[in-house]
Amino acid sequence: MKILLVCPECPETFWSFKHALRIISQKALLPPLGLLTVAAMLPSAWHKKLVDTKKYACMPIQYSRGCPFCCDFCDVTRLFGNRIRTKATDQILAELESLYVRGWRDSVSVPKAKLFPLAITLAVQGFHFRKMFANCG
Repeated sequence: MKILLVCPECPETFWSFKHALRIISQKALLPPLGLLTVAAMLPSAWHKKLVDTKKYACMPIQYSRGCPFCCDFCDVTRLFGNRIRTKATDQILAELESLYVRGWRDSVSVPKAKLFPLAITLAVQGFHFRKMFANCG
């Protein structure tokens, strides 16, 4: 089975950062994470192609999934359950290396607890990002 995923146009809102992104010569802040999540849920045997012509200011890596809460307005627990699952350092490292070999050299944000071991491992292996900073994850 083949599936074509097309990056949607986002409406102009405060959170779209349309005018601020022009200053830094980017077209979008983040890749279409919802579309990428849907792609990850499709059967692995399917051939997936993403059509996306935007240039991003950030490239996030998902560190955890799930939520212990059951808020009425949110469907995360229906999709992924109430158990929080986190990735191992090796998985995060593999994703960072994948970004690097595809040409991403800009900022990366990683979980605070993993920042130091990831930074050292990446430097030893010759992967040098412009900035690496810790998020709250």
